[in-house]
Order: sequence, then C-alpha cells, then structure tokens
Amino acid sequence: MNRASGRGVLAALSIVVALLMMGGSASAAYKPYSLTITTAGTTYNSQAGITGSGQTVTITATIVNEDSQQQLGSVDLYVPSSISVLGTPSISLPAPAYVTCGDSACSELDLRNLALPYQGAVTVTVTARTAACVSGQQTWQSVVKQANDFSGSPGNDFNLDTGDSTLYTTLDGACKLTFVKEPASAQVGAGITSIAYNPAGAPISVEVLGPSGTTAVPGSQATVDLAPGTGTPGTLGGVTSAVADGSSAALATFTSASGNGPTLSQPGLGDTLVASSGTLSSATSTSFDVQTVVATCQSGSSCTAQLGSTSNNASLSLSSGTDPGTLVGSQFTSSALESSICAGYASTDPNVYDSQFISSTSSSRTETDTLQFAPAKALKGGTPEILKDQQICFGSTVPFVTASGAEATPTTIDGVTIYAGILPTCTGSTSGPCHDRRQDTTVPDINSPTGYDIVLVDILPALWAADPYRC
Repeated sequence: MNRASGRGVLAALSIVVALLMMGGSASAAYKPYSLTITTAGTTYNSQAGITGSGQTVTITATIVNEDSQQQLGSVDLYVPSSISVLGTPSISLPAPAYVTCGDSACSELDLRNLALPYQGAVTVTVTARTAACVSGQQTWQSVVKQANDFSGSPGNDFNLDTGDSTLYTTLDGACKLTFVKEPASAQVGAGITSIAYNPAGAPISVEVLGPSGTTAVPGSQATVDLAPGTGTPGTLGGVTSAVADGSSAALATFTSASGNGPTLSQPGLGDTLVASSGTLSSATSTSFDVQTVVATCQSGSSCTAQLGSTSNNASLSLSSGTDPGTLVGSQFTSSALESSICAGYASTDPNVYDSQFISSTSSSRTETDTLQFAPAKALKGGTPEILKDQQICFGSTVPFVTASGAEATPTTIDGVTIYAGILPTCTGSTSGPCHDRRQDTTVPDINSPTGYDIVLVDILPALWAADPYRC
C-alpha cells in the first residue's frame, strides 16, 4: 500500500514536472525575424547609409521569417517622426496580403495576411519626405506576430534578430543658409533692405539650402535669426527673425507688416549681418555701410543734412550736378581722427578741427561741410589766422592721391580700412577729391556765445575713377 502510494506520487510529480517543462518551453520560444531598411535618392544611395534631409526619397522595409517552426503572419511597422509617408505604400506579396496606413498621418504601416514560411520575405515600399535639416539615425520599430490578423498574446510575437537587421534611416542634416537679397547701405535706425538707403525697398531674404548646397529645401519652415557680423558696431533691432515660407523656394524674408526691416543703432563702414538657424551652417552677408545722415538730391538740385554731437555739429550740402544723388555722412570722433587719420600731420595753425567721413552717389558734385563749434571750443589766435594754414585731412574707403602726390595711406577706424591723407588744392584735376581753399570762410566774431561756423568746400570731380558711389 505504501509502495503503490509512493509510486502514484512519483508519477504525479513526473507529470507536473513534464507539464512545467512544456509550458516553460512554449512561453520562451525564440522566433527570429530580420528587418532591413534601405533608402534610395538622387544624390545619395543606400550603400552610403546616408539619406538627404529635406528630400523626397524611396524607402523599402524588408522583413524575413528566420524561424523554421512558425509562419510569420502580420507586422506593425512604425515610421520615425522625422519621415513623412507620401501617398499609398505598396507590398511585394499578392493578395490576400496587404499593407495599409495605421493612422491618418501614416506613421504606422500595418501588414496583414502575410503567411510567410521559413526564409519567406516581404518588402514594403513607400515614397517619403525626410525632415529638413535633421541629422543622425532615425530608428524604425516593429512588432511581428504569428497570426495573419495581428491577434494573439505576446507569446505569439516574433523576436528581432538585430544581427541581421538594419533599422535606421540616417539623415545627413547638411543644410545651410545663404543670402538671396543682400543687405544694402542704410541710415542709422532706418530699416535695412536690399536697396541702398531705401527702407521701403525689397527686403533682405535668406534661403535654406539642402545637402547639395545649391538647391532649396522645399517646404522648409526653419526659423532664421540675424545678428551683427564681426566688427559691426551698434545693436541690431527691428525685424531680426523670420520663418522660411514653406514654399519650394524656402525663403525667410525680413520685413514687418509696415515694411520695416532690421536696423542698426550706430554708424559703421563695411558692416555685415550673420544669418543662423539652429545647427544649420550660418551665412555672412556682403558688406554695407550704415550712415548717420542720408539726404536725396534730384538732378540739378542741392540738398543738406545735419550731423551733430554735444560739442559741435556739421551741416553737409550737395550740389548733384546732372545726376540725382544721395548725400550720406557719418561723424568720427576727433580723437580717432587725430590719432589715426591725422597722425604725424603738423600744421602752423594752432587749432584742430573735427571732421566727418562724407560721400555721395552723385557722379558730379560739390560737397560743402560746415562745422559749427560751441563756445567751449574757442579758437586760438585772431580771426585772420583761422584756416590760414590749415589743410584738410580726408578719409575715403577707396584710395586717392594726396597733396604730396603719393597715394593716401590706409588706416583702420572701427575695424574699417580707410585711406586718409591731406587733400590737394583743386587745380582742375579729375583724378580724385580736392579742396577748394579759396572758398574757406569764417564768421568774424569768434567769441559769439552762439558759436561760430567754418565752411570747407570739397570738390569731388565728375566720375572720380575710384569712387564706389558714382552713378
């Protein structure tokens, strides 16, 4: 009785152990499959493993059943967020197998009725748009089941064979910016556009370029920011940020509803703007000038503009001759001029006169500079000595011949190269700027409480060969 009972217990234990072993084996069954993602495009290939960002591409996903015991029935394939499926995906198997989008955005591809045997394969092909200017690996994910209708417990799931799989679409992110409409010269505080000294001109625009470096990224909505370039003085205000328009041109345009563009708060010569957007390669504009004063002259007329400071101000006038012109001017500090432009110049006149950098767009003109001094800067000596032996130190962004007959010496002010030297006396030469000393004048009362004026007339001959502002 005890032996029989013992044998019964052992038999029961054997059955239980056998059942446990069978149950453990079924739940831990390893059913492998592989997933391979490849990409094809016009400027890259799948062998390179790199896909152009912001491009339309053809992507294929190939699933292979590597399990010799079970058929592979269905797949849910998840598309990376940086990739947008366009149109209807296609499948390599005949009906009843099919593929469909699992949601309205087609961020999930549902493959059904596959019934893949051991070593059987299915390929899904999609046309897709990759996100503009995104870089790095974009991972595809999948869930695979035995059942053709994607039913069953997790125990029916297949297991990804990572050693045989390629799960990534790698975007190159090689986008960059380029100026399409470059900034042109402007007045301090006025909108900078692509037309010189015209705040209402065509606005500055920047394009988002794709991996080729020559073709725009269609549909880009990248945010582009502007900042002053190296050596550009002042603060950038106004419209400093713009979003690419999402069109095939991918243009960010810097203008407001009122037509105003970016502005700079200080004058400068050879200024630049830098456009940037996240990790995109930035772009630096061509150089332009920002002037303190701007005045437009019509043909055959004159115009004036005012420069000022706490100690003195200047009135600039232009006779435009036969061409319309724009008078522009910016005032450097006397200390900068004395230490740079006029360094080493010795005059028998005991006085030092502040100066301005002046130029114009007119091709035939006479410029008259009136320096108005406050009483605190009383002249030394009597009235007859004023300007008696003083010569005019002139600065320009282009070379010219000085009174000595030599070319002007280049110097640097505020990071800008300026050619400077003593102006020759006008003798009818058309080789460069000159000073008409016969028209130098003063007011007789140098002790006037309202100050006094010194008028200097600079003759810039028609079509001065080196004049960048000539018409």
